Amino acid sequence: ASHVAEESQRLLAARYIVQSQSKGPAVVARCQDADKVVAGGCSADSHPFLLSRSFRWRSLSGEGWECKLVGSEGNSTVRAWAVCLPESFGITASQADNLVAQCRVGQKIIGGGCSTSSEGSFLQRSAPLGNSSWQCGSKGPSPRAEALCVHEGHDSIVVRQTALNWTTAECPQGHFIVSGGCVAKRDSSSQSLQASHPIREAWTCGGGGKQKTAYAVCVPEANYIHDPASMIWQQKLQQQQFQQQRQREAGGWMVSTGSCTVDVVEGRPCAMSPDFPKSYHPEDMCTLVLEDTDAVMLEHFDTEMYFDYLKINNASHSGKFEAKRVELFNKTILWSTDFYSQAKGWKICKAQNEEHPVMTKD
Repeated sequence: ASHVAEESQRLLAARYIVQSQSKGPAVVARCQDADKVVAGGCSADSHPFLLSRSFRWRSLSGEGWECKLVGSEGNSTVRAWAVCLPESFGITASQADNLVAQCRVGQKIIGGGCSTSSEGSFLQRSAPLGNSSWQCGSKGPSPRAEALCVHEGHDSIVVRQTALNWTTAECPQGHFIVSGGCVAKRDSSSQSLQASHPIREAWTCGGGGKQKTAYAVCVPEANYIHDPASMIWQQKLQQQQFQQQRQREAGGWMVSTGSCTVDVVEGRPCAMSPDFPKSYHPEDMCTLVLEDTDAVMLEHFDTEMYFDYLKINNASHSGKFEAKRVELFNKTILWSTDFYSQAKGWKICKAQNEEHPVMTKD
C-alpha cells in the first residue's frame, strides 16, 4: 500500500490545469488524451451570476470538468477549469444523491463536485468536509454530490480562508494546488456561488451575499522537485527564479503573499503592482504589510474600475488618479484583479507629514 501511495504522490507532481470559456449555459474544460480529471472549478461571468453545476465530466473521448449556469441566455459567459493528472493515477469516485459524498475506508478526499437538478436552483456550497467527504449545498432540492478520493497515505493539507464576499485560500510555500472548494454562509437565500476555481497556487471563492469561505487542497512539492520530467518541477522552478528577482521587504514594508514589489525610493518605502509600470497580471492578488506607516500616497494609479482594486482599510480603490493620500488604520492591504482587462497598475509610497491629500473622500 505504501508503494502505491508513493507512486501516486509522484504522479501528482505532473498535475496541469486546463481552462475553457464559452458563450452559453455550459462549458467543459477537457484533459488531454486519456488523462484523468481530479478536480475542477467554475466561474459564472454573466447575469444572474449563479452556478447550477460544477461536476466531473466523462465521455468515451476523455475526462474533464463541466460548469453550468442558472437560467442563462446564449450571450452569457461561463468558464471552467480542469485539474488533470496522468492516466495511470489511481482515483476513486463516490457519489450520493444528497448533501454529502464520502470516501471509502482507507481513503481521503482530493476533490469533488456538486450538481443541482431542479430548474432555478443554484449552488451555495461545494467544498471538502473533513478529510474524507465532499459536501454540497444549494437553494432548492438537495444537489448530487461526488467525492474524488485517493489512498489515505497521500501527503496533503487543506487550507481554509474566510472573508466577506470574495476570498482566496493560498497554499503555503512549498506546496501546489490540486483542488479546492467554496462555501457561502447559508443564512439567507441570497447567498450563492459565482466563482470557485484555481488561481495560481490558490483557490478563489466568491458570489452573492456576504461571508465566503475558500478551501485549498495542497500537496507538498519537496518530494518531487528533483524530478525533471514532471511539469510541476519546471513550473515551480520558474516561479522560484521569478521570486528571487523581486524585492519582498524594504523600509518596514513587506510583501507577505503574491508578486507585488517593495523598494526604498528617496528615503521612504514604496510598493508597486507586479511589473509596474507595465500592465499587471490577470486573476492575481498580493498582500502587503506596512509597518510604522500612518498614511500612504497613491502616487500613480491606473486599474480597471471596480474589478481590479487595492483594498486599504475597508475601502476598495480602483480607476485612474494621481497623488491621493489615504490615512492608514489597518497595516495590511490587499491587491486583487479579475480576468477581463488589465492596466498599468499602481505605485504607492509612505506619506510624509508635509504631503496633503489631493482627494479627501474615503
